[in-house]
Amino acid sequence: RGVMARGVRSHKRTAARKKRDRGVAGSGENGNHSGVGQGSHDDESNSDPWSKRKRLEQGVVEDGTHGDDGLQDDDAAYDDHDPYDAHDDGGGGQQDFGVSVGRGRLPLYDTDNARNFERFYRAQGIASSAEWPTLLASLRRPLPVTFWCTNACTSQAVVEECAKGALQLGLVERGADGHHQSNIYLSDGSSIAAPVQLKWCGAWQLGCPPSTLRNAPELQDLRGWLARFAACGALIRQEVVSMIPVSFLQIQPHHKVLDLCASPGSKTTQALEALHQDPDKPPTGFVIANDADPTRSYMLVRRCKALGRVCERLFVSLHKAQKFPDVGCSPDNPRVPNDDAHYDRIICDVPCCGDGTLRKSQDLWRRWHPEFGLSLHRLQVQIAMRGAALLKVGGIMAYSTCTFNPMENEAVVHSILKKSQGAMELLDVSEMHPDLKRRPGLHSWFVCDDNLTVFHKPEDVPAERRPLFPDTLWPPEPTSPIAAVLHRCMRMLPHLQDTGGFFVAILRKVRELPKPSSPRVRRRVVPQDAGRGQESAGAIMVPRQEPGTRYQVVPSSNLESLRRVFKLRSSCPVQSLHCRSAQPASAVTCIAPELAAHALLSPQASRLRAVHVGFKVLERAAGRDAQLVLTQEGAQWLQPWARRQVLHVTPLKIIAALQAGRVR
Repeated sequence: RGVMARGVRSHKRTAARKKRDRGVAGSGENGNHSGVGQGSHDDESNSDPWSKRKRLEQGVVEDGTHGDDGLQDDDAAYDDHDPYDAHDDGGGGQQDFGVSVGRGRLPLYDTDNARNFERFYRAQGIASSAEWPTLLASLRRPLPVTFWCTNACTSQAVVEECAKGALQLGLVERGADGHHQSNIYLSDGSSIAAPVQLKWCGAWQLGCPPSTLRNAPELQDLRGWLARFAACGALIRQEVVSMIPVSFLQIQPHHKVLDLCASPGSKTTQALEALHQDPDKPPTGFVIANDADPTRSYMLVRRCKALGRVCERLFVSLHKAQKFPDVGCSPDNPRVPNDDAHYDRIICDVPCCGDGTLRKSQDLWRRWHPEFGLSLHRLQVQIAMRGAALLKVGGIMAYSTCTFNPMENEAVVHSILKKSQGAMELLDVSEMHPDLKRRPGLHSWFVCDDNLTVFHKPEDVPAERRPLFPDTLWPPEPTSPIAAVLHRCMRMLPHLQDTGGFFVAILRKVRELPKPSSPRVRRRVVPQDAGRGQESAGAIMVPRQEPGTRYQVVPSSNLESLRRVFKLRSSCPVQSLHCRSAQPASAVTCIAPELAAHALLSPQASRLRAVHVGFKVLERAAGRDAQLVLTQEGAQWLQPWARRQVLHVTPLKIIAALQAGRVR
């Protein structure tokens, strides 16, 4: 049955591909588009773009991928894969992307959708006419490998060993003149540029894509070093533009940080690293990383667990970002905010159409169309406004996307500033990170449909299509105060520093947001097991929260047992140890007191749905009933206070024990 099923799927993919190819080969017969960019390509077809879009999307769905919206965030686009995996190009080596036409291959960037992409963004003015050839050439090249090293790793010895390996590989400056190694010459006669350090973010950019790193024999030592220390958390793979939002937030050790759309977690790890930037000043802040999808949330947990003990200041939650709960408000009056419980810094990296990731996701050339990101605009505004509501007065929020589309970028910032009525201000950060090349934000743009027909105002949109075009899509009046500051937004273009496309706006909250003119009608929530007589019209049926799923301080009896076994010193902060209230406990977790006070003990803490908190000190061993054993992180955490069952050994003694067979 499995063989037959695979055969049927293969047949469907072949049929879908042929159907799609016929649609591509049959274009270019019926004249030009009316509207923006008319006549820029003589072979551009005007033959019912809606039916063409449906054919392409049908082909994508039948081909086994997601053809509905292509949603992704910048981290998912850059980090969801392992570029060092032998079966994955990591976006760098996928050179054969194309659409079959006749007996040849038509590159994906040579299709109607790709030409509409160029026409649409040329007219929007995201780059000058002279820059467009270079910009398009950059979009057709794979991304280089980039990473940064962390000092917040589980073991300082691992960090030092990682730095030693970097010195041996020539990744750090040599001598007082700061000389780096020269270009690396490969066996096939080609060469790649020497690694470049980006001092504004402390990252490294290699001169090759992942496919070259994987296949070139001369780079195997470098590849092994990257794979080894990425696995233990000493270095983090992250695309350069993805590092920008956190770099501009200037997170301090005492800050409370909220990452609204966190998975897969590269910005979260940046925030945790920033909390621990000063080794002489222990952090008192924490990071709450949220995602709406359970699978992506657990991927976030797996990524952050490599950092070890620093996760005592990490809380991973599962909520829709636009409805993230305010845990500091009063239970009696939830509409009264408590600014002390709000966040000093918020990372608002919203879902977007992702056309800035074309260098990795080449299939977007085939699926892109002018209305690609319109359906996400309302959600982006809702998430951004929720972030503004949760931000402390004086706090800073970074709004970011991985798209070039002004309807998802400047239009959302315009909506934030307009709705906040002066409570939020757009900061001018042009003086920060002068080494980072960027372009200013747009103050004017146009709104159009898939036919590239421009709608100058909302009333121009046909009535049947009006729901897809909210009023907030249109730019502000040229003379308005908001239009005068939109240039403070930042646009990162691929050809400027060999990166992906990205957009960032840094906003500060100067006072509380205005209250809504009319209070929202809140529908009563009724548990599923409520009696029929208790149900009412309009009630929302939700499952009752099971007891035993919240964290609590470890019972004193268990703490005494722990003190007795390890003869702990009285200064040991055992109050940081928590467990699930269900008994017997399957694990004992270390949670920072400040994080516990906010996410576990605050008035509305029960509204937070926890996926993971802190790091495990003790966990139940497999095959040993009712017995908890120390984890590696737990042993390192307990070691300063333990006076019993502590054995100090050297590497030579461990090697001798292994050779003698005394260690399993």
